[in-house]
Amino acid sequence: MPHKQTVKEQSVEAVPARGFDRTRRMAVRIFFCGILVCMIAAVVPHQALPENDLKPRLHAALAAVGVSQGSWSMFAPNPKVDNAWLDATITAPDGQVNHWTSPEWRHVGRWEKFYRFRELNFYSRLRNLQNRPGAEDFANYLARNENPSSGSDSEAELISSGVRLIIPIEGGIPDPDEVTWMLYSETIARTPSRE
Repeated sequence: MPHKQTVKEQSVEAVPARGFDRTRRMAVRIFFCGILVCMIAAVVPHQALPENDLKPRLHAALAAVGVSQGSWSMFAPNPKVDNAWLDATITAPDGQVNHWTSPEWRHVGRWEKFYRFRELNFYSRLRNLQNRPGAEDFANYLARNENPSSGSDSEAELISSGVRLIIPIEGGIPDPDEVTWMLYSETIARTPSRE
């Protein structure tokens, strides 16, 4: 005759071993605490850490887990001070030349910056080397839309221009009256020639 399980026996089989469950929870907590400690150590200024090669190893380990924050260039000792804009020269097949310029964000009001922040970020990121395919697509977009009478036969050259603060090799950020600014301009994308 088959044995009928009582309610007590059924509930004992349904509950996993408490020791294993507790160990697993503890392992997950230790793992997340370790990641948190690594993330904090990765963003601490480099002078506070004993070894210079520790940060790249931390970033590599955090990137493997998917939580690397990269370098934060807005803080000392080497803050990113870069006032940049985009220019484009669009040439129609008949030789007519149009110029396009991105907004100069320092002259744009706070409210406009607030609701156009995605556009601001888009233009800033187009200048990054890893975003060259996006810059090429944007140059194609400008070639099509800034001179609609010529259709898609226009050529466009997208140029990143700006002013950079030159930080001395030693001494940190200079006093305002000792600041050296450098004007730069570089072509970041060009539509293929239609000839």
